[in-house]
Amino acid sequence: MPRRKAFLDQFDPETLAMLLDSGSSDITEWTERLIDAWQSGNADDQSRARHSLKGLCENFGAHTLLVHCERDLSDPAAAATLREYRELTLRMLREVAQG
Repeated sequence: MPRRKAFLDQFDPETLAMLLDSGSSDITEWTERLIDAWQSGNADDQSRARHSLKGLCENFGAHTLLVHCERDLSDPAAAATLREYRELTLRMLREVAQG
C-alpha cells in the first residue's frame, strides 16, 4: 500500500479523477469492442481490441481483468465473466478516486 499511496500522491485530486474517469471509460469501451469482435469473428478487431484492453489493464494494474481478456470469448459465459471482472475493476478504480 505505501507504493500505491506514493504513486497517487503525485497527482492533484482533479488530475487523478480525470485519469481514472478516462481509464474507466476506455476499459468499458475496449471490453465491449473485444466481445463484439469475438461475436462477429473478426480476428483483426479481436487483436486490436485485446491489445488496447491489455495495455489499459497493465497501466491500471488490473491483472485479473487482463487474464480474462486473454481468454477465448466465443462462449457467452466467458464474455459475461469478462464483463463481471470489468465491473469489479471499475468499482476498485472508483474507490481509489474517492481516496
